[in-house]
Amino acid sequence: MENEDISKFVELINNSDHVVALTGAGISTPSGIPDLEHLTGPESSIISSEAALEEDPEQFYQATKKNLSR
Repeated sequence: MENEDISKFVELINNSDHVVALTGAGISTPSGIPDLEHLTGPESSIISSEAALEEDPEQFYQATKKNLSR
């Protein structure tokens, strides 16, 4: 990436109201966000299942919030 490209990128971020970064799995643990591999029992299937999200979104979000706050 050239300096001009980086400057444009920084300008876009500085002028944005919201910024979202889509990253791979390796970024969360070093950043202090717990991974989901330690989960067992029903919570693990609730969080890791797209079907669970579609079936009961409220339960999915409650379980996710609970486990990410550990």
